[in-house]
Amino acid sequence: MERAIRSMHTMTASFLVVMLLVPAIAMAGPLFPDSTVEADFSNGHTKYLGLDEGTTSFRFSDVKTEYILINVFSIYCAPCQRDAGDFNEMYDKIADMGFDGRIKFIGLAAGNNVREMEYWRKKYTVPFPLIPDGDYVLHEALGNVSTPFYVLVRVDGPDKLTMVYAQEGAFEDKEEFLATILTHSGMDAAVNE
Repeated sequence: MERAIRSMHTMTASFLVVMLLVPAIAMAGPLFPDSTVEADFSNGHTKYLGLDEGTTSFRFSDVKTEYILINVFSIYCAPCQRDAGDFNEMYDKIADMGFDGRIKFIGLAAGNNVREMEYWRKKYTVPFPLIPDGDYVLHEALGNVSTPFYVLVRVDGPDKLTMVYAQEGAFEDKEEFLATILTHSGMDAAVNE
């Protein structure tokens, strides 16, 4: 009987430890795949990302920043097309706020080749780097999410990219979306000072 009670106490203590740890793990957020990306950047995008000039292959953790805001889109996605101009405006607003060194924008063209991606860049005058993902490798690494998909990733070092916010589907209000990004990056406090 005593052994059964001791065993129950041990199980209860183990359960409590697990219950205390699970929220801490959940709060940290899932890891983002630190994939190697092939891209031929132009327009100063290597400099924007903090990469060496002429870089054609890098990992997301190589980007010199605290956060990366990634827009997973497809040129054939109507909601992506509607969000494109507003997302560009958010890029400009982040720069105007002085956070362009702390949050970097990257577009990931899911299922689109270089030609299609460049069409998108020109049509929507995209000022930030775009990465083609014609074979869906990165898209699959993200779990085959619907487009548009937005993910804010904290860069903590090699293989340490933490998703701190993700949204599948178009955003309704660009100001509200930007406020959410600033909150999740901790930069809302700097705005309110």
